[in-house]
Amino acid sequence: MAKTNKKSEATYYTLQSQNVLSPDQTELFEMLHYAGVVIDPKVLKIVLDLLKINVAPSAIAQMLKSLKAQKYKKLAAKDKGPSGTKEQGEKSSTSARQTSGARLRAGAS
Repeated sequence: MAKTNKKSEATYYTLQSQNVLSPDQTELFEMLHYAGVVIDPKVLKIVLDLLKINVAPSAIAQMLKSLKAQKYKKLAAKDKGPSGTKEQGEKSSTSARQTSGARLRAGAS
């Protein structure tokens, strides 16, 4: 009998209780889970919706990379301690989100 990951079980039950994904999307989520791909069901839903409205996959990938880089940048800044003011960090985050949003909209055209 295979070990089950309690976090993934919780995600699965949350997915079922919130009805975030359609049955076909739930099957895709399960397939990704069995393949070892960790993705939040809400993120998967957003990605699938973007693909449905013909947003370029490369634009979606770029946006996900950008979000991942921002996350790691914030974690690294936390580890180093306060090197600048909070305001400067917020301005750069807002600027990065606006740039990423513009890229995503450009990919949809």
